[in-house]
Amino acid sequence: WITRGWIELVAPRKVRDTGRSIVLTGAAPSQMAHAAAAFARLGYADVRMLDATVEQWMQAGYPVESGL
Repeated sequence: WITRGWIELVAPRKVRDTGRSIVLTGAAPSQMAHAAAAFARLGYADVRMLDATVEQWMQAGYPVESGL
């Protein structure tokens, strides 16, 4: 779990395989789009946005982790 502000600093160390699938979620679709752009600039090829916000995910009863 990496917050948007830390992607460029943390992702290359945590996810070394730029071909690995990355699934994004956030409080709003615009936040996910900015995060997707950051991953793309770092060379990650398979970046996807979850079709729900974090709030919708939690309301559905799915687990949530916290991180940076």
